[in-house]
Amino acid sequence: MKNKPNNKKGGITEEKCRNSLFNFLYNKIKEDKSFINELQKKEISIFIGREVPVPYRHIYSIVDNLLNLEIMCFDQDIAFFDFFKVSEKKLNEIEIKIISNRNLSKKNIKSINGPENKKISADSKFLVFPYVTIEAKMRKKDKKKDEPTTDSILATSKKVELIKSIFPHCKLMLLIFLPKNLEIPQRVYRCGKPFFDEILGLEFSDENDKIKFEEDGEKGINAIKYKIEKLIEESINDLQNLNKKGV
Repeated sequence: MKNKPNNKKGGITEEKCRNSLFNFLYNKIKEDKSFINELQKKEISIFIGREVPVPYRHIYSIVDNLLNLEIMCFDQDIAFFDFFKVSEKKLNEIEIKIISNRNLSKKNIKSINGPENKKISADSKFLVFPYVTIEAKMRKKDKKKDEPTTDSILATSKKVELIKSIFPHCKLMLLIFLPKNLEIPQRVYRCGKPFFDEILGLEFSDENDKIKFEEDGEKGINAIKYKIEKLIEESINDLQNLNKKGV
């Protein structure tokens, strides 16, 4: 008697890959003492977060003779940032509102070198100041679909273009999770290259529904960690130069 085919689908998803990447980056970057020391010297506080609402547009309106400022946000898969509390009370006849799909959540952020006493409360709103953001997609290819699609990359590129218009110092990475023996499609480079500072692939394997990232090589997790640290340094330097020029 023949064995019945196993129709159970693998449990590796894009979300699981993002969560594994988030935890790896937090642990490895926090352990990098030389990198942390450089941040301390420059008096820069960095947090890492997932599903982080990053501002992309400001909209002004007048309601009842009061100037309203609405700060609209996109969720970024992973971000390296600092954050500041924003009062939504009327201030000098200006009312500030933050419009986002979700609030900055304390369960989704961890401190790289930021002050541990910097807390997030549920009854307050916070404004994110990003240094590096990561949009993460999974490469999928079979007879029915080939992902990420051109449409998804174009939509993602538009998001980061708007973020860059608000934060010109911010560095933007597009990361593609690559199953073994798959490459980043050329359309990803064609659509994303004008907008992202880096487009990188991270190879992984499925070991009994557990994610194992490749460690070494250009598609390895260690190379990703090194590149992110460099992007953070570049972002800080660009911000300092912008401040010097009075922008």
